[in-house]
Amino acid sequence: MRANRVLTGLMTLGIAAAFAMTAWAGEGKNEEKVTLDKVPAAVKETLLKEVKDGKITEIERETKGDVVTYEADAIIDGKKREITVAADGKLISNKPDDDGEKEGDDDDDDDDEGETVTLDKVPAAVKETIEKEAKGGKIKKVEREVKGEKTVYEAEVIIEGKEFEIKVAADGKLISKKQEDNDDDDDEDDEK
Repeated sequence: MRANRVLTGLMTLGIAAAFAMTAWAGEGKNEEKVTLDKVPAAVKETLLKEVKDGKITEIERETKGDVVTYEADAIIDGKKREITVAADGKLISNKPDDDGEKEGDDDDDDDDEGETVTLDKVPAAVKETIEKEAKGGKIKKVEREVKGEKTVYEAEVIIEGKEFEIKVAADGKLISKKQEDNDDDDDEDDEK
């Protein structure tokens, strides 16, 4: 009798699991093309902030279960970007769009290098911090790195003949300022 109860329990569990898997698989991902004027105001604000002077080429409203996100394809400074925003306007990601890349160059590690931007394309607070920390030095390059919801600006600066790396958060807060070794610029990744 005990064996029958165990067997009945296992069968019930198996049937419940089958129903759950069917329901889960049925949710799937629903994608619908939308225009900028059809997205929530918070989403529109975030997209326009991320794109700046660029151009949005396509927006898709994606629904997975009860989670809605908006994925926009854009051209920013001549480069394809994929921007994903939650329905409440929170930035999920802003990364290079892999659609047009060459075979073998599809890993997401490229995000670590960042996107080179001009100083006039960064938020005012970021520009102010970089200029203040550069103390009149020469700003060689500024990169914008986006990882998940975090955006960091990294500037290479020459101050009195010495090279410095200045990292600034999107809100203008100084993250770090350190002097680089002039003889081994390519060894930055060894600091990890």
